[in-house]
Amino acid sequence: MKIRSFVAALSALILFGCGDKPVEKPDAKPGEPKLGESPLNAPVDYLNAANQGKKAAVGKLNLTQMTQAIQQFAAAEGRNPKDLQEIVTKGYLATLPPLPPNQRLVYSPDTGAVQIVNQ
Repeated sequence: MKIRSFVAALSALILFGCGDKPVEKPDAKPGEPKLGESPLNAPVDYLNAANQGKKAAVGKLNLTQMTQAIQQFAAAEGRNPKDLQEIVTKGYLATLPPLPPNQRLVYSPDTGAVQIVNQ
């Protein structure tokens, strides 16, 4: 009797689920596969997420390196650099890091703060 009740409850749970609707990407185009829509898309979804994570990590690392170079420049020169190219010409940074498409660096000489912003 207990097994029959358990099987019935489990069957009801499987058939009816929790009733939540799947979250859709707001920018999905008609005919474009949606995130998590098919198990066949799982490898592509995973690779896209991993790629986005890698870009974010590289961006943060580059930003940290530039901030440290600006701080070293300020400690040695007694002022913030006029622009980011000055830390390269003085040898505090080998080159300015490459940025992903549609992003740019914003530097404030007054505060010495540098940010990566979307265009």
